[in-house]
Amino acid sequence: MITVCDNARRSCPTFTGDNMTRYIHWSFEDPSVVMGSKDKRLKSFRKTRDLIDEKINEFLKNYE
Repeated sequence: MITVCDNARRSCPTFTGDNMTRYIHWSFEDPSVVMGSKDKRLKSFRKTRDLIDEKINEFLKNYE
């Protein structure tokens, strides 16, 4: 299981008894809390999207 925001990390259920489940947390700024113009908020969502994409690609490279 991979969580990408601190709120999800706190509120996601955990699965006990499953030794195969690996928990990974990647902390990203929550773009939904950004205030300002539509363009500023859109930039924040795009930035977070791009950072998550980079992190996923890095993660997958390590498992090839």
